[in-house]
Amino acid sequence: MLLRCLLFLASVGAAFAAAPPAVWEASGKLAEGELAPALKKVDEAAAPLPTVLTPAVNFQRLLLKIRAGAPVAEWREEVQKFTVEADKSPMAMGLRELAFAWEARARMADLDGVLRKFYRNTVRFPGKLAEAGVTGTLATDPWSDAWGYSPAKPKGFSEKFSSQRYTLAPGKHPQVRSVEDTLAAPSPARNWKPAAREVSGQRVLEFRTMAGSVATQAGGKVEDATVLYVGDGWALLADLERLFTVTF
Repeated sequence: MLLRCLLFLASVGAAFAAAPPAVWEASGKLAEGELAPALKKVDEAAAPLPTVLTPAVNFQRLLLKIRAGAPVAEWREEVQKFTVEADKSPMAMGLRELAFAWEARARMADLDGVLRKFYRNTVRFPGKLAEAGVTGTLATDPWSDAWGYSPAKPKGFSEKFSSQRYTLAPGKHPQVRSVEDTLAAPSPARNWKPAAREVSGQRVLEFRTMAGSVATQAGGKVEDATVLYVGDGWALLADLERLFTVTF
């Protein structure tokens, strides 16, 4: 009986440890009046956390503002601060990638303005971005790669309408969509449930993905996500859209 009680208490303790902070709970588009309560909830949940998680808390606050419909001009400068962070820690590097993705969305909004101006003058979208006069910073994505751009035709229309639409995405990250599309239809939440094991005294998380099994620690990659932090029964990750937690 004593053994059963001890096992029960151990399982209860493990279940308690596995609950991640509510800071990074999934959040879709927010109405204007929902922002202040959401920010308050983040602050309350973040209060007892170690300082190593402060940058991720700050980025979550930034994401909430974006999801509440703040114009690009109101959040872009804050995002750019993360893109120039020189720290090589897992936290900084993962947040840098996430910031690059949101800076890419900001540049895509700038490019959309340039392309629409070209369209108003020519009634077509350009064959290449350079044709619309795109130069300098806008000519590449935040990863310094060429944009994946091409004119396109509306669905169901003939080829003579081949320049009446366009597609645009970062060169090596075509899954990064515009701000509007990202807010309107966020990518499905990850349903990973990694297993934890000890290797040479270090905790390693093993993820099972569609491509196979991936074993990693903080700083490692799982598909397009970076493991930022491994806690007690939970881990924090960042992909190119959001911050999220998994339990183990």
